[in-house]
Amino acid sequence: MTEQVHRRIVAEQYDEVSFARTTHEIFTSLNIARATSSDIVTRASQILDAPLVLEDLNRHVLAHCAAGTSTSQLLDQWADRSRLHDSPNAATTSEWSAVPVGVGTERWGRLVLPAEAPDAPRAKMVLERAAQSLQLHRMLQQERDALVVHALGGLLQDMLSGRINDDTEAVVRAKALGLKTGKHYVPVVVRVPQRPDAHPLTQGEIDRRLLTALRQAVAEAGHTAIVSIRREGTVSAVMSCDNPETALRAVCTGLNDRLAKRDGTGAWVAGTAPSTSTLLAAAREIAEAEHVADVGITMPEPNRLYRSTDVRLRGLIALLRDDHRVQAFAETELGRLLEHDAGSSDGLLGLLRTYLDCGGSKTRTARITGLSRPTLYARLQTIERILGTSLDSAESRTSLHAALMIVDAL
Repeated sequence: MTEQVHRRIVAEQYDEVSFARTTHEIFTSLNIARATSSDIVTRASQILDAPLVLEDLNRHVLAHCAAGTSTSQLLDQWADRSRLHDSPNAATTSEWSAVPVGVGTERWGRLVLPAEAPDAPRAKMVLERAAQSLQLHRMLQQERDALVVHALGGLLQDMLSGRINDDTEAVVRAKALGLKTGKHYVPVVVRVPQRPDAHPLTQGEIDRRLLTALRQAVAEAGHTAIVSIRREGTVSAVMSCDNPETALRAVCTGLNDRLAKRDGTGAWVAGTAPSTSTLLAAAREIAEAEHVADVGITMPEPNRLYRSTDVRLRGLIALLRDDHRVQAFAETELGRLLEHDAGSSDGLLGLLRTYLDCGGSKTRTARITGLSRPTLYARLQTIERILGTSLDSAESRTSLHAALMIVDAL
């Protein structure tokens, strides 16, 4: 009996060692082959013969393997179910096995076995080994992305500086970096407001987020592009596509999904210029697209695409805003009203802006501001008295409107 017991113990130990060695070899081969996240999750699922889900910190599914079960059933209301099973009051918490994915405090996801594991120690070992492979894949991908981004930036700079004058050479180099040829090439520039008080590391993170968002939006729309950080808060790109209008709409939708309501990028704008049939010509239009984006960031409506036809007078003012004569003009037109508002809470500058935006219509201004007619008339008269000019004059309203645009641009 003792011999049989010892034999069974040794057999079980050998089985465990054999399973661990086989698991190690499987994931080592996946690492050598630079398998994708989906491949790693699928292989781990096959070893355990159970469904697996890789989720990010917001419970979004990054990869999964249903392992013979229904995918719709596995992923149905996944975020809510995942949170529920994490709750300390959940009765079914023990049925799930999960391990974090990431190194130290840089945890970025979780690998979840959404079922009760017949052999918990084996399941934990496989999950941990898969998590290590997923982290290695992420690190390699980030390093590769950094090299590609650097190469794309160098190519764009070479085209803009004139070091590449042959479109054939430009296309060959771009194709080697993943750009597909298309009927049209469109310059696109995405900008966020400058943050003078931002720490360099914070600004760098914002720029990287902007770069990643534009690359992902272009890829999600089914297109390719040369994308590069041109300066702080500005990412420029030349996108290859067959239908520029459709492509731009899709990219802006993707940008809004990724940037809106996020710190540092919640007020983005995109600028573009006319599409061209050659890559080099589109690269030369980057300057116009950057100008349009620079003006668009001063416009009252963020999170949208701007064209040269949208900026018009504001575009001219943006070009001249650093000229002391333009600044002196704005000060002459609005200086006294700015001084008045600085010492009171009347908000007359805002009222003047609304009145001018309404084309001098007192009826529309009263409706938008909610002021009664007598109150509105009295405040407009106060503005006229402070500025020493009549708001009934079209020329006067034009001058004041231009001065307001200058103030906005500074």
